[in-house]
Amino acid sequence: MLRRPRLLAAVLATTIGLTAAASTSSTQASERSVTSMFRAAPTTGVQVAQRIQLPDNPRRPDVYLAYHGSEQLLGNRDHLWPYVRANLDGLWGNPFVPNPSTLTSLNRAIELTRKVQTRNLIVEHPIANGPHCESFRDDWYQTEVEKLAPDIRYERVAAAIYAGTNPNCWGAVGGIGHGLNVYRSQGYDTVYTLYQPQNLSTIVNATSFPTITAGSPGDVAYRNSGGVVLECPIDACTDPIFGAPFWQAMQEAHARDVPFVWFTGPPTSYGRGTSGWLAQVQATYNAGAFFGLWRSGDKVVLINYHGAYPSLPESNPDGSPADTTTGVLKWLLMQQPVQTLCTSSC
Repeated sequence: MLRRPRLLAAVLATTIGLTAAASTSSTQASERSVTSMFRAAPTTGVQVAQRIQLPDNPRRPDVYLAYHGSEQLLGNRDHLWPYVRANLDGLWGNPFVPNPSTLTSLNRAIELTRKVQTRNLIVEHPIANGPHCESFRDDWYQTEVEKLAPDIRYERVAAAIYAGTNPNCWGAVGGIGHGLNVYRSQGYDTVYTLYQPQNLSTIVNATSFPTITAGSPGDVAYRNSGGVVLECPIDACTDPIFGAPFWQAMQEAHARDVPFVWFTGPPTSYGRGTSGWLAQVQATYNAGAFFGLWRSGDKVVLINYHGAYPSLPESNPDGSPADTTTGVLKWLLMQQPVQTLCTSSC
């Protein structure tokens, strides 16, 4: 395989791994610990300097919330998450569980959509089910939402196509070119590739998430898509092994001038309790911010798998973001504009 993690990606992954255990739920404490560890880390071949803000790159990454697992936000609870409802950048189209029926799921999507100001939408569709390949899907769910609720009209941003369990399914469906034709005909601007860190790792070749080989259909799709999504739940990308492909994918996406999307889930998905998500998100996000890796157009997506993590309130009594789903969203939405490294030439 030709792909090798760049030195910066390796330094980031190693450093964040050392820092993760020290991160706290306090934004300032988390940033201090991450920053101090980076400055102490080995930086052979990497010039670490102070950050400067780019005036022509003024935005933080966009922040999206998945429909799936958001049942706690329904009903008469709007007063518990006003900041997120007003400022959320988009919705991720993983549908609510159809329990007890598909109509129930659709009605929940309508209710949640009406609670937020945004109508930006990214859908996620699989083309791999285990080792087996599937055809591209249409967005019948979102279309049905619009039929049932004429006041809702989505701004279709992208379709994120998941092939993590078999990247070569991109060849079976006709490649990225055919995918663009399919989803542009449905009103989406572009197509993103969605993978797991293992798919891009040169160290781990997991059977369930096989490594993409150079020149394969999965690699061609990755290098020609309109954006790259990597699912890195909780603190997986503060791990030296999985962190390297995470940061590498971000840099490779930016080199092609396309957005990088971080898709993250909570600790409850891995049997690690119902606290700590905020600190874990802060550690990973702040690491990228320190090295100037976040860019305008990037996105962070939160999915509360099965609704198992506390979702409300968004704020602690002192107004700071709470360790809840909406609290993590609030913290992300409150971040300063994206930054970059200032080298000796500044």
